[in-house]
Amino acid sequence: MGYIERKWKSQNGVFIIKDKYHSMRMMPRSPVTRERRKKRTGKTTELQEKINLRHRTEKLARLIMDNFQPGDWWISFKLKEVVSLDRFKDEYEKMIRRLRGFFKKHNKELKYIAVHENICGRGRLHGHILLPTIPGVFFPAMKKALEKAWTLGDCHFQPYEGKAMDAMRVAAYM
Repeated sequence: MGYIERKWKSQNGVFIIKDKYHSMRMMPRSPVTRERRKKRTGKTTELQEKINLRHRTEKLARLIMDNFQPGDWWISFKLKEVVSLDRFKDEYEKMIRRLRGFFKKHNKELKYIAVHENICGRGRLHGHILLPTIPGVFFPAMKKALEKAWTLGDCHFQPYEGKAMDAMRVAAYM
């Protein structure tokens, strides 16, 4: 059986990921005999959904490894009271605009990865965001800016440790 070897290196060179996996598609070299993909028919199988989820998680983890480093913040923003989904989304957009202004004031570009949870109605509506630290700006100032930006409730801060497993954990959660 043929092997495919894939290598990925982060932009700063800290992380190197090597994958080696089997593939029947790579075995024959001739394009005439190589296995071709079937046209899409019907629903995606459960096994393929798991594979797609794993690929999305790996891609997001690599994006996190490239753009975030130890000392950045994993923030959960919660609600004090139940609000409509439209109001939640409006307040979220306002929060992002205020954070963008805060970062611009400190001559940094806002890079973030965010997710909203329980949008379908199961459980309490809340969200998470991964934000970089700003050099020279201490934690209390950052916390105050975020609490001012998110007016619907409170924010819970956790430091992002910046290791490969942390990136995979955050990506899998998102």
